[in-house]
Amino acid sequence: MFAIKRRPYLIHFHCLLVNETISVRAGVSSRSIKHFSSEHLVPSIPIRDFRLLSKNSFSVLIKVHAEEEVFYEKLLETDQFGHLNYRINTSRFKVQSTKLTVSIYEVSTIPKVEIFLGKSDAISVDREKPIIISDFDKTLVDTKYKTTVELYHSLTSPLKKFPTVESTLEQFAPLIEQQSPIFILSASPHFYENAIRSWLKEKDIKDSGIFLKDYRHFLSFQNTELFSKDIKVHGTFKLSQLLNLIYILDFPKKLVLFGDNSETDPLIYALFKYLLTNNNDPTDSWDKIKELEAFKLTNFQDSKLLNRLHLTRTLRRKKQHNPDISINIRDIYGNKKVELPSWLEQYRSEINLY
Repeated sequence: MFAIKRRPYLIHFHCLLVNETISVRAGVSSRSIKHFSSEHLVPSIPIRDFRLLSKNSFSVLIKVHAEEEVFYEKLLETDQFGHLNYRINTSRFKVQSTKLTVSIYEVSTIPKVEIFLGKSDAISVDREKPIIISDFDKTLVDTKYKTTVELYHSLTSPLKKFPTVESTLEQFAPLIEQQSPIFILSASPHFYENAIRSWLKEKDIKDSGIFLKDYRHFLSFQNTELFSKDIKVHGTFKLSQLLNLIYILDFPKKLVLFGDNSETDPLIYALFKYLLTNNNDPTDSWDKIKELEAFKLTNFQDSKLLNRLHLTRTLRRKKQHNPDISINIRDIYGNKKVELPSWLEQYRSEINLY
C-alpha cells in the first residue's frame, strides 16, 4: 500500500477544438487525502481555495482518444504553479468519430503509477459565431473590495450574496441563444475560480474558459508573467490574456467584449481592437503601449509582449481578415468620459456604454 499524504487534482481543465487543433489548458494542485472531498461543499466560497496559493509542479500524461482507442499520448511538465497549456494537431489522427476526448494523469506522485485526474470532451468552437469575452467583477457581479471589511466579506461569502448585474445578462441572452462560446477574463485572484464557476452554473452559463490573475506570481523570486506592480495595474495581464485567446481561437471572425469603466477595461479593449484591426508595426505599437500608465512594463514583460504582438500580426496576415470587435462597457459612473490616448480616440464612438 502506497503511503501518500497529498493527492494531485485538477483545478480547471479545458479542451477547445478549433479547426484541427486541440488547445488543452489545465491547472493542477494537490491537497491532503483527508480533505479530498471538501471541494464538494456548496456553495463555493473563495477563502476555501486559499490553498491554491501554494506552488506545485507536476508531471502529467495527456491521452487523446475516441471511446477506448487512444490516438495520442504526451508526457508534459507543468510550470511551477501547476499550469499547463498545450496544443495538439489532430490532422494526423485517422479517426472516424468526430468526438475526441482528452484524459489527463499525474505520474510523478507515485513512481510508475498513473493517477487519473479527469477527462474532457474536446469542445468544438465555431469561428463563425460571436465569441464572448467578459470581465466578471462589476460586469457580471457587483462586488466591492474598497475596504478591509468589504474584502473580508467578499472572501467569506458566496458570490450569489452580491447583486447580479442584470443589464449585462440581458445583453448576453441573444448571444447565448446562438451558443456563442463564453470566456471570463478578470483581474480577480485565481482562487476565485471555483466560486465564479459555481455562480455561472447557477445562471445556466457554461463557460469555455476562465482566466484569472494568479497571485502566486507575486510571491515568486523567479521571472514570471506578473510582478508586484501588477497587483493594481491590470493592463499587462489583460492584454496578454486577450492576445493568448486570439491565438487559441485561431483568429475568430467576431468578438464581443464586456467590461466596466471602474478601472481600465475601455482602454484595454480599445487598444486590443487597435492591434487587431490596423496595419500597425508591432514595434511602434509596443513603444506606444509602454507609455501608458495602465501597463508599466518590466524588461521581462517587454520582450514577452513584443513577441505576442509579432505572433498576432503573423496570424492576422495568415487569416487575411480583420475581426469584427464590439466593445460593451457597463457605465458605473454615469457617462463619465472614458480616458483614451489621442491615438485611440477613433474608437471612442465605438464603445457602447450601457
